[in-house]
Amino acid sequence: MGMFGNAFKPGGAGRDIAGYIGDALANIGGARPVYGPAKMQERQQELELQRAMQLAQYKQQNPDPTATMQNIAATGVRPGTPEYQARLLKAVMQPHYMVLGNPESGQEVIDANNPPAAGGDIDPAAVARLKSNPHEAALFDEHFGPGSAARVLGGQ
Repeated sequence: MGMFGNAFKPGGAGRDIAGYIGDALANIGGARPVYGPAKMQERQQELELQRAMQLAQYKQQNPDPTATMQNIAATGVRPGTPEYQARLLKAVMQPHYMVLGNPESGQEVIDANNPPAAGGDIDPAAVARLKSNPHEAALFDEHFGPGSAARVLGGQ
């Protein structure tokens, strides 16, 4: 290896010294420094990357609570307690409902955990609503299964 070893490789002290000397000479000659500002920008980017990595690691170790968790904590129940766990389990296991329709045509509340099967078991009120509001076909298919609206509308 040469007399200066790794001094003039990227990140080496010799390169920094040469860069700052070059900036000083450029400044004396009326030119703008190049090395120093580039080095500062590089350092700023390193710090921003380091901060982003720290934040990502923190978020991975401390995920944001879900809305359900926040609602339970808002009642004064402390996370990690048996009561908190019981309430969380109940919230997750309880039936979830969805609304099919719109205020103009009427709404129907349906248990999303036990949706009606597609085909002949579809509620006649939902069929009637679809026939009078064919623009709701996508909602109908989402709830009763793909192709349900087409079967009910039969080519309308």
